[in-house]
Amino acid sequence: MNSGLRGQLKNFLSSRNRNKWLCGRRVSVYVRKGKHLGPDGTIHEYLDLANIHVDERFQHKGIFKEFLNSCQELTPYDGVFIESVLNEGLRAHLKRKVESDKHWKEKDFNFIWEKPTQQSSS
Repeated sequence: MNSGLRGQLKNFLSSRNRNKWLCGRRVSVYVRKGKHLGPDGTIHEYLDLANIHVDERFQHKGIFKEFLNSCQELTPYDGVFIESVLNEGLRAHLKRKVESDKHWKEKDFNFIWEKPTQQSSS
């Protein structure tokens, strides 16, 4: 991933800001520090990905996958919440994650990755 975008993500996560546009040459993502009802029925803090734009010339090349991996690695919160996924290709990709990885959940058009805990990773 563009190290500039990863750096922007790190800076955002360590800042007092609650939301921010992260902008690179190939991708722009609107992120938030949000609270949502988790799959267990309780409120959790998540890194929200609220709006994602990948330049058409770079779609289907793993750009978002790389960014998502960085989000999962860097988030200090309970996980990553991808909000209102309307793009059919992205929704299909995330549904496959739900089917193959117990840390992924789907609710309506939202997808949640829950950070593994010590208990769940053993």
